[in-house]
Amino acid sequence: MNVEYNQIDALLKSTEEFKEGDVADSTTGLSPWPGSINELIFQLDTYHKVLDASGGAVPEFVNPKYVDGTKTKFKSPTRLECMMQDLPRLLVNKERVGFTSLYRAAVRQYSPVKNKSEDAAEKQKFGLDPACAGSGEMDVYRFNCDCLTAGGSGMTIADGTEVSFDGIALSEPPKAVLSPGFLLNVKTNVIGGSLGVGSTLVVDGDGVTLEDVHVEAGSCLEVYAAEGSKLELKGLRVQNDGWRIVGLTEKEREDMPEEVRIRGFKVLKRGSALLRV
Repeated sequence: MNVEYNQIDALLKSTEEFKEGDVADSTTGLSPWPGSINELIFQLDTYHKVLDASGGAVPEFVNPKYVDGTKTKFKSPTRLECMMQDLPRLLVNKERVGFTSLYRAAVRQYSPVKNKSEDAAEKQKFGLDPACAGSGEMDVYRFNCDCLTAGGSGMTIADGTEVSFDGIALSEPPKAVLSPGFLLNVKTNVIGGSLGVGSTLVVDGDGVTLEDVHVEAGSCLEVYAAEGSKLELKGLRVQNDGWRIVGLTEKEREDMPEEVRIRGFKVLKRGSALLRV
């Protein structure tokens, strides 16, 4: 079953087999225990029985955040919590519980945005994901680029470039921004084509089809199709000054809205091919 990260060390130390606790693997430097992203699936009839028996009351715990490793000063007020992954602790009829283990680097949809830049940079120093606004944005682009490949029949995507903002190292893929309706049909409405290094593609419209569309390195293509309209682009090659991601100056940090400041960068729009129907 799932065990909260702040509880696993004490749990392991209470056993004879793992009395040293959560010790990092000597080869990888990582915990040998798989992490959970808390994407849970419950069998409804079992869930209903547990709710009837428990009235919805589940085990509780506290997870204090400390300033440093001495654990003598709180970083923020702690709170009483309960966790949905503790449901198996309430099972009584030998119900089956399992999990699926995935390769972390391939799980694009798991990209929490929860740390401010200072904390994210510090976590990255210890080999952890920064889990901040900047890294989350890059993962959205990366996920969309994965979809644009259409399982091998779609676009060829260039590698990302290494950038750094607020002391956080990031890999910047081609910046792909795709509307949900377009994504639903991406396996049939994207045929061939490519996105170059540092390129940008914005598609907003359910009825857009891209066939053999190439956005050259550093260039930008924007496509907007109104609801109910159809737009087919075929054999198009785009080359212009494009959009760039650049770090914020100290003056900009004072003037920019919060949603820009927490990223540590802004988008500089220098040129674009714009199609709208």
